[in-house]
Amino acid sequence: MPGKVNPVIPELVNQICFKVYGNDLTISLGASAGQFELNVMQPVMSHCLFESISMLTNAMKALAEKVIKGMEFNKERLERYAGSAMTLVTALNPIIGQDAASDVAKKALEQGKDIVSVVIEEGLLDEETARKVLDPRTMVGKK
Repeated sequence: MPGKVNPVIPELVNQICFKVYGNDLTISLGASAGQFELNVMQPVMSHCLFESISMLTNAMKALAEKVIKGMEFNKERLERYAGSAMTLVTALNPIIGQDAASDVAKKALEQGKDIVSVVIEEGLLDEETARKVLDPRTMVGKK
């Protein structure tokens, strides 16, 4: 396709993660196969560990430099997506209960509205509290 850009770096990172997963299994099996105080599997375990560290280090450098650096984000769109995620209702469980929170999610989906709007319209929380409780930044520790 004209203009198509293949995601080769993210695909490479996936491949490296699979290799690291395999190395982890080798390390685990080597550790479990050791007898006495000297584990004869130590050379293969060390090789796999250092290989994994090296590959992950290089992969993260490539990902940061060639993919993440220079990315531009549509902040408004991302905030809209985050604010309309149905998973936000879990923050309401301790406040209004799971059944009511589930009803809010259903209404939001049926009506095509965000969670905050439905909570306010239903009179479950005042606007200030609803926005504070359902702010995705609060859920990930950001203020």
